[in-house]
Amino acid sequence: MEVFIQLTDAELNLAKNYAATHSISLEDAFKQALFDKIKDEYYVTTDTTKK
Repeated sequence: MEVFIQLTDAELNLAKNYAATHSISLEDAFKQALFDKIKDEYYVTTDTTKK
């Protein structure tokens, strides 16, 4: 599956620099960010031990 997003030049440069700094591909950087965000929100909304 392919997903397309539009980024400004500044956003693209930031994402590329982040990926390079962490020695990962741009694709992996976006996947990690997306699924980390999903996991964070999922646990926040389903963790009944947090008050």
